[in-house]
Amino acid sequence: MANTHLFALINIIGGTLVLGSYVFCIYFYPEYRESFWGGVHGNTRKFFVFSMLPAAIGYLLFFYCAAFRPESGIFEYKGFLGQNNINVLCIMFLSASSIWMPALVMYFKTDLIFWWFIVVGVLWITALSLISMLFVVISSDAPSSLYKNMSIYGLSYIIFHCLILDAIIWVAKLPVK
Repeated sequence: MANTHLFALINIIGGTLVLGSYVFCIYFYPEYRESFWGGVHGNTRKFFVFSMLPAAIGYLLFFYCAAFRPESGIFEYKGFLGQNNINVLCIMFLSASSIWMPALVMYFKTDLIFWWFIVVGVLWITALSLISMLFVVISSDAPSSLYKNMSIYGLSYIIFHCLILDAIIWVAKLPVK
């Protein structure tokens, strides 16, 4: 299977798991809907919500370039895993993202610090896997192009959202029980 086909399959399955975990937790645990915000209120919450759209668009730009624009050179990085770097990092990103909300529900239900560490850990894995994807894209052997640059810009914004807003600000405001 070509890397681009595998990448698309990973994103279809992983994206479904991420969105499915959110829908499941919001639907079956309505009592935690406010708690899911982790202490983020007011204008900060509004900014978080606003930022979700450009973050999603940024990832979709990266996805488009990786899956449909081979001239972007996203799979040309010859690092540790060769052309599989992006796929492995994408699995890490989507797996961690799909674990976040169910782990948060477990934290709220049990008050065990173990689950707090899982919640924080998966947010950091999410952010670090995106940072690693950006490094792979920047370091690829492909010359700079519109599509490579679109990937860089798209990943940069979702990194801002996942690292600064989620892994740092949201975690700092999440009450530890």
